[in-house]
Amino acid sequence: MAHRLVSMYGLKHLLLLPVLVTPLFIVTSAVTSACGAPEGTADSHVWLNSAEFSPDGKQVLAGCSDGSIRIWNVKSRTEVAQWQGHSRGVQTAVFSPDGKQILTCGSDQSARVWESDTKKEVRRLIGLPNPVTAAVFSPDGRRLLTSAGSSAQVWESKTGQKLAELSGHEGGVFFAVYSHNGRQILTGSGDGTARLWEANRGTQLRRLDVGVWVTQGAFSLDDQRVVISDREGAAIWRLAKERVERVLKGHKDYLTSVAVSPKGRLVVTGSQDEAGRLWELGSGKEVRRWEDAGEIVRGQRFTWGPIVSTRFSPDGKFLLTATAGNVRVWDLRKTGQPLLLPYPGWKPE
Repeated sequence: MAHRLVSMYGLKHLLLLPVLVTPLFIVTSAVTSACGAPEGTADSHVWLNSAEFSPDGKQVLAGCSDGSIRIWNVKSRTEVAQWQGHSRGVQTAVFSPDGKQILTCGSDQSARVWESDTKKEVRRLIGLPNPVTAAVFSPDGRRLLTSAGSSAQVWESKTGQKLAELSGHEGGVFFAVYSHNGRQILTGSGDGTARLWEANRGTQLRRLDVGVWVTQGAFSLDDQRVVISDREGAAIWRLAKERVERVLKGHKDYLTSVAVSPKGRLVVTGSQDEAGRLWELGSGKEVRRWEDAGEIVRGQRFTWGPIVSTRFSPDGKFLLTATAGNVRVWDLRKTGQPLLLPYPGWKPE
């Protein structure tokens, strides 16, 4: 599995593919991904790169390695929209806070803004350095944030004008995220540091020396702490003291996905070790853990590899996990065995 990922993405992109697993929660809805190869081509090696809930929790938005963007209705488990968004793979696809727009970034060195209802492209940010690893809206929807090359960029949402360049990292930036109040930005890099920035001016406020690649990160609900990659997998840092408050022990490799629940009580992490874990943020206690049981293909056990996304629904009742081969939605109020739904865009050889 590892050699296939390296050959498709290159070694430097391998850690950007977040975790697969076999969760312990019962499935209420399962969305089958259908990211197929571009029309007229014979390439069946197409992967799902990201998945996100819509602001109302009724839809799932995904970006695929063939440049397509897909939307599914969670309740009916049906695809309701798909269009070709980029000339190369879509790394990230997210809704604006009001759900009226969609922001995507791709391996074609661009980020694009789309109308959610018409799927019309309304803005394009071009000339970004490779790799473009992530793109998000600010909490109020007025700014766009991208991470590309060794920096992050802040843009005016309405005009596409660049407002600030967050420079200082000495290695590739894996992610950039806004705090919940929109006043700060967190970035993580291959230089072994996470950095906190003032969102409007782009000035660096704090530097957290982690010592390993900081591949994923998220703010706590009160924006006083961050959950980021650590030598032992994941750690909670208290920003005011610039120190580790608690280590989330268990993962054996880099984080590939992290999200904090809407009420701020839980954290879900995925790792390159192909395991996912649910934690209590306050105590650091592991609540649940799941791993990929895989499936038998021609007499050999096959797994779907790292999860590309772990996300809580807006009401915090459901958890989305997406791998290269499927999207699943779990009911966090119940437990049980999940249903594995690999999508038809890629099959093991």
